[in-house]
Amino acid sequence: MNIHRLTRMAAVAVMLSGVPVLAQAQQPSTASIAYAKEILTAKEAVGLLDPVIFGVLERTRQIYLQANPLLAKELNEVTVALRTEYTPRIEQLRTIFYRTYAAKFTEAELKELATFFKSPLGIKLSREEPTIIEQAAKEADEYGQKFSEEVITRMRTEMKKRGHDL
Repeated sequence: MNIHRLTRMAAVAVMLSGVPVLAQAQQPSTASIAYAKEILTAKEAVGLLDPVIFGVLERTRQIYLQANPLLAKELNEVTVALRTEYTPRIEQLRTIFYRTYAAKFTEAELKELATFFKSPLGIKLSREEPTIIEQAAKEADEYGQKFSEEVITRMRTEMKKRGHDL
């Protein structure tokens, strides 16, 4: 899994951390949730949440494995069993995502968005957006590195003017 996918997953996790408060503050209609599901499915965004459940399982397995490597076979078996048991939790997580999304738009807006994301342009946007975000993140990272070097050099120069060698 690359760093950009992890970054997006972390962003989703952070976004979802406030969900219970949002869900209680404004309960979207059943139709709004259905439109949100259509939109997020069309955008192929719901699949980004799937690794959350399985990632927790894998991290937990790794923790126990590091503590006792001799339990590898049993830990693997338990992880496979729990993976099957916890697979339905993916839909629970997706439902949280749908509700959160639906709470941000009116039903009419969601209907319009659903129509858009099913259109050829909406489909193109959904397919191209991950690449666009990844490329922009890469370029922003490169820019940040160069900017950091510039600031470090400038800071040294200014401090040297004040009699300090850094």
